[in-house]
Amino acid sequence: MTRRLSLAKRVALVGATASCLAACTTPTHLGTSAPHSTLVFKGLPHTELPRDEVLDSKSTGQYEFKATSAQGATMYGILPMRVNGKTMTLSILFFAPALALGGFRDPYALYEFDPDKNQVRYKNKAGDNWVTFEPTEEQSHRAMASFQDLAAVQPLPPSKPSATPAAPAAK
Repeated sequence: MTRRLSLAKRVALVGATASCLAACTTPTHLGTSAPHSTLVFKGLPHTELPRDEVLDSKSTGQYEFKATSAQGATMYGILPMRVNGKTMTLSILFFAPALALGGFRDPYALYEFDPDKNQVRYKNKAGDNWVTFEPTEEQSHRAMASFQDLAAVQPLPPSKPSATPAAPAAK
C-alpha cells in the first residue's frame, strides 16, 4: 500500500511539474519590414515596432491585432499561433484540466508585420524559413470589431477647457 501511494505521489508530482513548465512563457520578437510601424494587441499598449513582448499561451481565444505603417496602411488580424503537442500530451496524461488553465497554443518566437502588404510572417527559430500569413477577410473584420468594441467600452479622456469662452445660454 505504501509503495502504491509513493507511486501515486510521484505521478502527481510529474504531472504538476509538467503543467508548471508548460505554463512558462518566453519573449516573442515582434518586428516589421516597414520602418516606424506600430502594433497593438487588444488590451495591450500601442507601441512602435520592433519590440519583444511576453505573450501567454492560450487554450481559448486569440490575439487580435492592429498594425499600422508609417504611410498609414492599417491591417487588422488574428495572430497565428502553434499547437504545442508536448504540452497537450503531458496535460492529457497527467492533468487534463491544465489544458484549460495553461493553454496549449503558443505564439511563435518571431513575427514580422507588413501592414502595406497585409501580411504577417512568422517562424519559431531564427534559422527557419518565414511562413507568410495573410489574414482572411473574416479574421480582419473580427479583429476590427473587437477594437471597435474596446473603444466603445473605454471612457473618453477628459476634455480640455476651451480657449474661447462659451456663449451664454439663451433664456
